[in-house]
Order: sequence, then structure tokens, then C-alpha cells
Amino acid sequence: MPRAPRRPCPVPGCPDTIGVGERYCTEHASRHERVRGTRQQRGYGREHEVERARWAPIVATGTARCVRCGEYIAPDAEWSPDHTDDRTGYLGPAHRRCNLRAAGRAVRWRGNAR
Repeated sequence: MPRAPRRPCPVPGCPDTIGVGERYCTEHASRHERVRGTRQQRGYGREHEVERARWAPIVATGTARCVRCGEYIAPDAEWSPDHTDDRTGYLGPAHRRCNLRAAGRAVRWRGNAR
């Protein structure tokens, strides 16, 4: 069986390689997570946990629709409770990829508004 392709760690001077789906080598991934902070420090505390628990049984049935793309969320798919762009409330469940795409758009939009 062919080996999965590997590429260099993006940190300048790092000799390690990373596989598909990895962002950094093991050493630099740990450093990245420490700098990033805990989920509570990033704004995902008790309210986020309650919202996730509220939606989890519905998502598990496969009947929940993503608030971003409108497609059903498969019971085994990665998902998250998506919040409004101003982070003042929650919209409902979203595919992880849809949630991250929306966050990326918001960051780029804010960056262009300067």
C-alpha cells in the first residue's frame, strides 16, 4: 500500500514532516495549542457546552440541518453549535467545515474593512 504523502512542517527551520490533515509537527502543534489557549479562553465556555448538549440528540438522529448550507448533518459527522457573526447568540448546528468557512469569511471581511 502506498504511503500517504508528507510535507515539511511550516515552521521555518523545522526539519520534521507532517501528514495529510496535520497543521504542524508534534512539537509545534503543542506550542500552537498553548498559545491558542483553552476553549474557555477562546469563548467556548458553559453556554457553548449547554448549546451543544441541547442539539446533540437531534444531530444524532440525522434530522438536523446545517444552519450554513442547509444540508442534513450525518450522525457521525463533525459539527458544532454555530453562533451569530457578532457572537452574541447561537444559530443552531453546523457542519464543522461550514462553521470554519464562515469564520474565515468573517475574518477576511473584517480585515478588508480597515
